Amino acid sequence: MGFVGQVFIEALTAGFITITGVFVVGAVLFALLQVFIHFRLYHLLDGAAKKMECQQ
Repeated sequence: MGFVGQVFIEALTAGFITITGVFVVGAVLFALLQVFIHFRLYHLLDGAAKKMECQQ
């Protein structure tokens, strides 16, 4: 029972670390994507606003 319990706890710990790592990497990538999209949209809107001003 002790051996099985130890293996189970190690597997659980490894799984938890893996899931946490994946979650952290995912969160970082998501944040970078949000920033990238924000800057792209801002740049596009800024460019569109400048074009509108030039046409008037």
